[in-house]
Amino acid sequence: MQDNIVYVGYKESRVYVSSVQIQSEMGDHIRIKARGTFMNKAVDVSQIFLYRFIKEWELGKVEIGTENRPVTPREGQPEPEPGEIQRVSWIEINLIKVNQENGNQEPKV
Repeated sequence: MQDNIVYVGYKESRVYVSSVQIQSEMGDHIRIKARGTFMNKAVDVSQIFLYRFIKEWELGKVEIGTENRPVTPREGQPEPEPGEIQRVSWIEINLIKVNQENGNQEPKV
């Protein structure tokens, strides 16, 4: 796992905001990643971090997409067909530290 990535999942938003705060002390670029139903939580985490806590960071590039994955068997569900795939949406939110002297972003992503 790379140090500048925070993966968002089942935990409460404040846990991920704390993780982003810790990452902000170690570098000048943070990536927040989530898939499926956790995408909205990833957006919430980035906005809480940007607007409530740290003013020297700003929103960078936001990427969204869909990946095809093999269907995972689940308890109580019928067995998936061999080779069956499911589409899973994902989001990657980049946060960039602003250079305080001249207001420019560091680094360009």
